[in-house]
Amino acid sequence: MRKLRSYLKSLGSDIATKNYIVDGEFPGDCIIWDNSILKGVRLMVDPVYGNDNNDGTTWDTAFKSIYKALNVIPEDLKGRHALILLHPGEHLVNEDEVPTIKNKNGVVRLVWVGTFINKSEGKTDINGYYNWVRNGKDNPVRNNNQVIIKFADNATDTWSLLNAFDTSVKSLGISFEARDFNYAFNQVGFAYWDKFVFQGYEGRTPTSYPALLYFEGVGWGQDPPITLDLRDSRIACVFTRVNGFICNMKVIGGSGEASTSTSYWRSIIHLGEGSDFYVKNVSVAFATGYEPENGKHYNFTNFKSNFMSVFPSGGGGRIIMDHLSTSKIQVDNSAIGDVKPGLYLTDSTIAGSKVEYNNSIFNFTDTATNQHTVKEYNDLNALISSKIYLSPKIIDDNGNFKYLGGAIFTLPSADPTIAGALWNDSGTVKVSAG
Repeated sequence: MRKLRSYLKSLGSDIATKNYIVDGEFPGDCIIWDNSILKGVRLMVDPVYGNDNNDGTTWDTAFKSIYKALNVIPEDLKGRHALILLHPGEHLVNEDEVPTIKNKNGVVRLVWVGTFINKSEGKTDINGYYNWVRNGKDNPVRNNNQVIIKFADNATDTWSLLNAFDTSVKSLGISFEARDFNYAFNQVGFAYWDKFVFQGYEGRTPTSYPALLYFEGVGWGQDPPITLDLRDSRIACVFTRVNGFICNMKVIGGSGEASTSTSYWRSIIHLGEGSDFYVKNVSVAFATGYEPENGKHYNFTNFKSNFMSVFPSGGGGRIIMDHLSTSKIQVDNSAIGDVKPGLYLTDSTIAGSKVEYNNSIFNFTDTATNQHTVKEYNDLNALISSKIYLSPKIIDDNGNFKYLGGAIFTLPSADPTIAGALWNDSGTVKVSAG
């Protein structure tokens, strides 16, 4: 298990440099299974046999809803990992009970639990995780079905499936786990494909803009896979001031605007101001029989919308595709025509946006006019071009500052004696390599 300090540090969190005094007891307060000093919170949710009048601390007294489990966790985690253990099944989000992570100084993990933790499976409990999850019940998990978080019939068009807000600044990490914590990310048995699912509206088109996920000010680290089943949704995920990464994702398109519209708002992951997001080219190992289709860690089916977009109205915003190649991603848009997923960079009031991408996989739309950087790679991970779009200040004839729009510095150059070129509407200035 990734330790708290290194995990939060990887997400840019300042909690990694602080020492927090742990005092008092939370509901489900415990010691993390493989760390004698790391405190945790362990709560169980069973959508079939659970009851929100229970205390949630054992499988026999599990909560029924994720909403209730998140609601009993104190705002200040004081360095703890809070693990919400989810029994497979449909977890419904009701109109007035939207699951909301609203904490600071710690990590919140929503965890799919499979039958591999049952004592009857006879698996070696390498680090004590199975016993920790069972918590006194030998065989608590009835099947290996998906955890499906979906809207209940009474959900309005204004709610998301899950909200996350850091009540401090970059002190909260979150993740969704379909994995076995007895194994490291590169060991067979670590991850389970298509077991943690966020499912959009079905049978009706929302009139408003509810996202499946809405995050603000948090760090999202996602080694194990998640599935976004868009259905009739208008938008998938909205992140503001979020630093994060994913290593595995399945996206199932539908008939809604999140799947069919090419507007920058209609993207799988829409990044607002101050967000940096990495789509990692990292191989994780899967449990036998639970691997992704064709061994590819990103799987997109039947949507022509943008995979990611940046609308950095307050500045910043980066999409880094981490040299992602076709060996890692499968795109099947045969039902809607051969359309590449898109990346979209819109204008910013503050300079500094950055996009790196593979042109074999993605179409890129660039409408930004302020300073930004674009790096384009081919499927062999070779850099095709690196462009820095400049907006230098100049003084006009009246002594006023102006921006010289449209200037670009580009690398590399086909001419070995030329390091690059800087040009604008007036012409091109070559920069010597010497």
